[in-house]
Amino acid sequence: GEIRGQVDRGFNCSNTTTGIAQNSSSNNILNLYPNPNSDQLNIDLNLNERLSGQINITNLLGESVYNSIQEPSANVKTIQINIKDWQTGMYFVNLIQGNKTSTLKFVKN
Repeated sequence: GEIRGQVDRGFNCSNTTTGIAQNSSSNNILNLYPNPNSDQLNIDLNLNERLSGQINITNLLGESVYNSIQEPSANVKTIQINIKDWQTGMYFVNLIQGNKTSTLKFVKN
């Protein structure tokens, strides 16, 4: 992360940590790369063989910018999404499978 300081009138310094935490999925169901990105987002899905999954990508305002249903698969499936025309900013990739939701974030630059 990055640490920035700000001096106020009393000459006291305060530190604020900024940046984007690394995405990690403890169950390895969802992985995305490269991050940050400007052209094509790759999403690796490791779906349960019996359950389909819904991918929903939202912007910071909560607006859905991408939505698709993925069929069950025994193998890791890679989805490629063209994000070239999307606005710059942070997005959230949500994978909903049964009653579980996995969420990762990425930056479009």
